[in-house]
Amino acid sequence: MKHILVLDHKTKRFTKFIHLREITEMHITKNINKMIDAGYSVSISDANPGGPQFELIKQGWVEDDGAYDRLILDYNQINNPPLSRWKNS
Repeated sequence: MKHILVLDHKTKRFTKFIHLREITEMHITKNINKMIDAGYSVSISDANPGGPQFELIKQGWVEDDGAYDRLILDYNQINNPPLSRWKNS
């Protein structure tokens, strides 16, 4: 299972995803890459134990379960085709 952080550098907020299936992690990565190509200041990081999330919080970042969803909504208002939040099986 995969553990990742989706980081929004503009707002200094991140969403932590744990125990993702590989196909879901790949879908989220694909979405983030499309956002980067569109000029968004976002990235993905490893969220395994000992990962960077604790350092991010010390640096003023905020863990926000809705940050990824807001990035998708913002992207979809401006860009076509829209991104789906999750991979449909």
